[in-house]
Amino acid sequence: MALPGVVSMAQAPDGMLWCLPQLDCLLSLQAAMGSAVRAFHRALLASYAREGVTLASLPRHDPYLWLNVGHHLMGAGYDAELRGILLDPAWLEGKLEAAGHTALVADFRRYQQAHADPGVKLVLEALQMSLGLVQAHPEAAGLLRCQLAGRLMVAAGPGGVLEDWRAAQEAALAQVPASPVEGGGVRCLRTLTPSLDQAGGLQRLTLRGHTKAVTQLKLTPTRDDIVSGSADGLVHVWDQEIGDCVLSMQGHIGPITSMCLSADGSLLVSGSADGTARAYEMERGQCLRVLAIEAGAHINAVEMDVSGRTVFTAASDGCVYAWDLSAAAVVRTYRACREDRSEGVLCLALVPSLSGAGRLVTGAADNSARVFDAGSGQTLAAHSRHTSWVVAVAVLPDQDLAVSASNDTTARIWRLSSGDTVHVLAGHTGRINALRLAEGGGRVLTASEDGTAAAWDVASGARLAVYGGHSAWVGDVAPGGRAGLVATASGDGTAVVHSAAGSVLRTLRGHSGAVHAAALTRCGRCVVTASEDGSVRVWDLAAADEPRAHAHATRVWDARTGGAGAALPSWHAAPVRWAAFVRAGAALVTASPDRGVGVWDAATGARLGGLEPGQGSRLKSFAVDAEARRAVTCLWDSTVVVWDLERAQPLHTLQRWGGPSQDLQGHTAAVNEVLITPDGARALSLSKDGTARVWDTSSGACLRVLTGHADSLKGGVLACPPSGPAPGAGQATLLLTHGLDCSLRLWDVDSGALLRLWQPEREVVALAQPRRGVLAAALEGGGVWTAAAAPAGPSAWERRWDACGEVGDLALSGDGTKLAAAGPNGVLRLWDVRSATLAGIFVGDAGLTCCQFDSETGVVLVGSDHGAVHFLAGA
Repeated sequence: MALPGVVSMAQAPDGMLWCLPQLDCLLSLQAAMGSAVRAFHRALLASYAREGVTLASLPRHDPYLWLNVGHHLMGAGYDAELRGILLDPAWLEGKLEAAGHTALVADFRRYQQAHADPGVKLVLEALQMSLGLVQAHPEAAGLLRCQLAGRLMVAAGPGGVLEDWRAAQEAALAQVPASPVEGGGVRCLRTLTPSLDQAGGLQRLTLRGHTKAVTQLKLTPTRDDIVSGSADGLVHVWDQEIGDCVLSMQGHIGPITSMCLSADGSLLVSGSADGTARAYEMERGQCLRVLAIEAGAHINAVEMDVSGRTVFTAASDGCVYAWDLSAAAVVRTYRACREDRSEGVLCLALVPSLSGAGRLVTGAADNSARVFDAGSGQTLAAHSRHTSWVVAVAVLPDQDLAVSASNDTTARIWRLSSGDTVHVLAGHTGRINALRLAEGGGRVLTASEDGTAAAWDVASGARLAVYGGHSAWVGDVAPGGRAGLVATASGDGTAVVHSAAGSVLRTLRGHSGAVHAAALTRCGRCVVTASEDGSVRVWDLAAADEPRAHAHATRVWDARTGGAGAALPSWHAAPVRWAAFVRAGAALVTASPDRGVGVWDAATGARLGGLEPGQGSRLKSFAVDAEARRAVTCLWDSTVVVWDLERAQPLHTLQRWGGPSQDLQGHTAAVNEVLITPDGARALSLSKDGTARVWDTSSGACLRVLTGHADSLKGGVLACPPSGPAPGAGQATLLLTHGLDCSLRLWDVDSGALLRLWQPEREVVALAQPRRGVLAAALEGGGVWTAAAAPAGPSAWERRWDACGEVGDLALSGDGTKLAAAGPNGVLRLWDVRSATLAGIFVGDAGLTCCQFDSETGVVLVGSDHGAVHFLAGA
């Protein structure tokens, strides 16, 4: 059947024969057949229907149908049927598994080309934002449905274009059985509020695949693909339209420090802290050459000449090396930094020449910039006016002017021929982190540690605009081509889009770590950002503002509905680190490192009392009793004080740094944590001296010292006996402590007796509040330990499981049967305590920092490190 130039035949590994017509022949055939083509599409689909195949249940063994069903439905005129399956999360999951990411997105685009359907467009956006998370967690049953429903809560709200669709998804999610579900999967916990990044806003794609910070970012010359370099040593290439990782370049064993692309985009060179540069072809991602410098040095910057034959690497040994790429050999070495500077050459730029090898411009840690003849290696000029490291250099279009940026807070325009200064660009108050040329070269853009970026006129040296809007350093600045926009990336976790004159147009929020790099597409429609959180994000500036429901604030929430309650005023001078409900939930107590303690009405947010913020040593640890009558504070200088909160007065100073207080022998090392019993009668201090002390809050007397830990105590929690009252309802008489000796110890607070000793073999990083006699701890490196708070005997048990990833916080349900473990990877796992089986999973957009159960509703409350609060049902 094969016919050269017309039809090719191929046999797949499973024995199936594939007929592959050439595209031009296929298009010619379709044109010749005209309207008759529709009949053939319908006949093909009808043949499947006669065999009992429906769109909702395509056979897994038929990859052709999964790949091409959208094409045949559109060809047959069954557009409504295609729309139906594109809005069905179960079908989308099936296609994703059978045909992959690219084919799935292609079906959406095929439909959208014929119909401007806002509902389908929103589902596609939600899908592209979710795909990386869904593919990373195949064990979560219904995760795609949960993600889509969670990301379309604003768009599918009352009156929204997908209101009926969302109601159907909620009904389907409610029918998911208790874990484990059929097939061994784990059910997904669904969010009750729009706390996930919402579709229909600025954020269009979230590209996940790196495991560490993404610090390098490039757009290919056509600007269709995104290239990201990470501290994990990998370089990924992403399709900007689909969001698929189309190439992954491996080989480096250190962080990627620099990248450059050839003029035609066919070749990529990456430099790394491992001391190598690697050249990859961009069609398949194959590594063509490895360029290795001497052991112990690292590469700070890479550049490639216009021919793509010579690569230049700037190294920490003070040299720039020119490499013949075909031979992977050094053909020339340029000494560009004094040998006594360990960071060496930090940056470089090339000045192309039609008549020769051109010139090479370098910036170094010896505060100098130098110009070399790239062909001979001869030094042509030097610019030595900077007073600190030169971190960036660029060549201006007239080819006789260069601009350099330095840690001395200035940039300088100077002559390549002589090194003489033309203009000093002064105005920043912090070191300069990045330097860019605006399109046309008439403006220079700088990004600074002072939290701003600036635009400078090349001809006059005057500052044209200042770009603010950040609360931390600005690490990158990107011009917007024809649109004249400017994007800045900051350590505050945001990117900001500005007009050329400096007005803030958009603030892009969503990353959970510092934003290291930004790029604008040539037309200025999209911004691409790279972050410390390991993700790359694409933002659509033509979209409406991001519809987020949560913001950074101290706020009371209704745990049953996720609705926002009272917002506390900005009273503390530093972020709130401790918060607890008191007086049966009628009041809230907050404390901050500023030494301020606030008592608030939980319903209105009105301040009822507390302790005013103070000067001096910061607050290290805080605890309050159940009625907000007494509290105990520990400062970083290890001063421990018991307070009468109602009168805002100190009762007793239990411990002062440097010796005993009030004739009481204090700890012999720093105090790490303080606790107080619910009735306020006793306070406890846990110290680096390996002991815990029990204090009488009325007299200030030390009642007993708990000894046994062989190293510093890191923390502890109070608990009621297993047969005692509900947590918080009565007197806690048990104390669970953990220390650097990798042990957990359970104490009787009244007698000081050691009741149980456990050795989990790894250091404990977090403890859950004990519930109904169940104890739980998170272990270093990932893993969870649970045990019964009962004396050794038939009722005692202990379990540990490691298949839970890194855990930052954990919480037990009120009855002690379930354990929630939240991790910095954005995943919360719900475990059945007695069987140690996974009962549920939630996957968020950012690292999860804390979690807690609502005792009345069973809702799990989860906080994230980009300010969202998730209310999860299904636990």
